[in-house]
Amino acid sequence: MALCFTFEYNFMNKHNAELVNAANLSPKGSLGKLFLMARKYNHINDEISPQLPNTINSIRLSIIVGNTATFVAPNQPVAYKANQQKQLLLDLLKTIDGLSHVDKVVIKVDYI
Repeated sequence: MALCFTFEYNFMNKHNAELVNAANLSPKGSLGKLFLMARKYNHINDEISPQLPNTINSIRLSIIVGNTATFVAPNQPVAYKANQQKQLLLDLLKTIDGLSHVDKVVIKVDYI
């Protein structure tokens, strides 16, 4: 399944739209690097979500900076429950190749 985005711009009252296949983006550019990071985090989320209790399986790994993994919860009750399960989240992350250095978990709430 290929991801497609429409980039639209307006120049001198002419409306142009260019369809870009995200699978063909070069990983050398900053947008390509962003897509590679998103794929990595999606893969990690796919690995740990089935192992989480039902009460917190809606949280998603957002970013890993240094030794800190930040998860995003859809609402405050889920964030509260996830905060009580930080050790479980940390243990699950450490089972994934390349994440043994993570030693801190932060839970944030998505307020969209």
